[in-house]
Amino acid sequence: MAWFLKETLDASLSGNKNELIKMAIEIVIFIAFYSLISWFTRTVKAFYISKIMYSIKQDLMKSIINFNIKDFFTRSSADYISVFNNDIKMLEDKYFNSILLMFRSSVILIVSMAIMIYIQPIVSVIAVILSFFPIIIPKFYGKKLSQVNGVFSEGLKKYNRVIDDIFNGFEVVKGYKMEPYILEKHGKENEELEIYRKNAGIKKANADVLTNLIAVGIQFAVFVLSGFFVIMDKISAGDVLAITQLMNKVVNPVFDIIDGFNNIQSVKEIEKNMLEIINKKSECTETRPINEVNKKIILKNITYTYSETDQGLKNISLEFEKGKKYAIVGESGSGKSTLIKLILGYFDNYKGDIYFDDVNIRELSQESIFNIISVMTQRVYMFEDTIKHNITLHKNYLDDELENIILMVGLDKTLAMKESDLTYFLKRNGENLSGGERQKVAIARALLNNKKWLVFDEATAGLDNEALYQIENLIVNLPDITCLTITHRYNHDILSKYDKIFVMKEGELVESGRFDELMSKKGIFYNLYSLQT
Repeated sequence: MAWFLKETLDASLSGNKNELIKMAIEIVIFIAFYSLISWFTRTVKAFYISKIMYSIKQDLMKSIINFNIKDFFTRSSADYISVFNNDIKMLEDKYFNSILLMFRSSVILIVSMAIMIYIQPIVSVIAVILSFFPIIIPKFYGKKLSQVNGVFSEGLKKYNRVIDDIFNGFEVVKGYKMEPYILEKHGKENEELEIYRKNAGIKKANADVLTNLIAVGIQFAVFVLSGFFVIMDKISAGDVLAITQLMNKVVNPVFDIIDGFNNIQSVKEIEKNMLEIINKKSECTETRPINEVNKKIILKNITYTYSETDQGLKNISLEFEKGKKYAIVGESGSGKSTLIKLILGYFDNYKGDIYFDDVNIRELSQESIFNIISVMTQRVYMFEDTIKHNITLHKNYLDDELENIILMVGLDKTLAMKESDLTYFLKRNGENLSGGERQKVAIARALLNNKKWLVFDEATAGLDNEALYQIENLIVNLPDITCLTITHRYNHDILSKYDKIFVMKEGELVESGRFDELMSKKGIFYNLYSLQT
């Protein structure tokens, strides 16, 4: 455009009408061509950004979904959500958009420099040299910008965890009138986050102002220099106009390149964090993969400590035989859930040995363990989907298989009461099902997946007595299924059906045997049973 302005001004000052008309036609053609190129580049940018964002989110999800449970819980769910919602957006704005801007600015810079050199080499060379002075700015601010944006990103994660905690505990907040405390806590976290945001903004503003100051100074210097060349009759007024216009196309791209570089530097910590997630591989030392436990699971002299002062399990030795039903009881904090987590491979820093038949669990991956065992907890998760898909988990099964499982766990009665079928749609986390009905869905999942070993970790803790009786009665009567049930309820009819009851206290296995045997001992189990009944 600067070239056209120069030629138009020179044609006007010389009084050449034909040349002026010719320039007007060329300008119209140029505007049309420029508009087409502008549309094309913006369309390509939209496709490019969309494809990149899709790939990053896919890579993140693929990596996270392949974590084992222990690795997954090194971060909170709020941290992962923050990565998807906040960090990816920051990468889009400050990294990928900056790369495209830097490329576009580099092309404009090269073309503008070439035209300037053609018009007046000496002025142009000086202008180009001066234009690169702003490049020193990233040397001063690049690392600082990266640090403050990294702190801001961590602040966002912390803030998300607080919000997640508040909303998940909303019923407790309202039930115990915690509103004043919650508002104060949120206010402090919100203020801290905005201080981080402000610090990042100030650092960016400082870099931008300094770069702008240098850029404006360079433009004025070139303009004054051009004036001297006009006085010396070395260039025309049109040349001065062109050089002045082209300086904008030199200085501004240089500024954009520096700004883009600063932006890229500012998200280095975020990029590093995201790459750690994408490239993280859960350790897998599996050397003897197995598909089934045909005889028993054996624990030999298991000792596990959470910390130097917190003893988890103390020298536990026991066996679970295939096809039998086991109850694990004890007071809260006695080590019941820790025992189950060790069997499921959550921890590996324990003393002693755990065997699946003759295979040490240290030789198995967690994937192999979960191919053998299904675990159900008090918090059974339901997807916003049909009850069928919540049971099949979008895998293909024969209709007869599904029907048999539904009859076995009693979901046919549930669907009949709701006057619906397997297309019955579950709301968020199955809120339109009762606790007992959700547990039935969870059991149906496990049975349909042909799992022969089921673990129930306080799975009936939130149920009323009727629902508890239904579920635990269902558990102990499952044919050809090995069940390990942690229970806090002492129902005679149910407990008497277990093949063996293990009693734990303060991390130790203190008693074991059938219900009648334990009651006749009048020991710890007898006392626990008597207290509740």
